[in-house]
Amino acid sequence: MYSKHNICPHDFYNVQINDMARRLILAFTDYEIEEEKKIAEQARKGAR
Repeated sequence: MYSKHNICPHDFYNVQINDMARRLILAFTDYEIEEEKKIAEQARKGAR
């Protein structure tokens, strides 16, 4: 969900975040992107 938006939730709500929170957000965003890629690849293989 997070990776599909152009604006970060903390930017939308105008909330300041610290460096650790930023690192966590980036880590989970990367994880979500990788999971979506895996699901898309599995769907592509299943469609053949």
